[in-house]
Amino acid sequence: MNEDCALCNGLWREYAKATTEHVRLLREEESPGWDLARFRKLESEIDVAAGVRARARIAIKIHLSKDHGEGVRSVASAQPD
Repeated sequence: MNEDCALCNGLWREYAKATTEHVRLLREEESPGWDLARFRKLESEIDVAAGVRARARIAIKIHLSKDHGEGVRSVASAQPD
């Protein structure tokens, strides 16, 4: 990561936001007191949040490779860890 790169900083902020939301939903799923309808809704929200998080991470990997010569060399190898 280049700390002087505005795009790097923005991508990392988006990734942090996506991660925070994903973890919040996972914790909510683990908390007591939900019913089946809420559980199903949470599962859907968690799947969406996981996708947003994965895409944010891929965007970072692609940017680092393309603009800074770091990490992955192709989009195919930029799949989430």
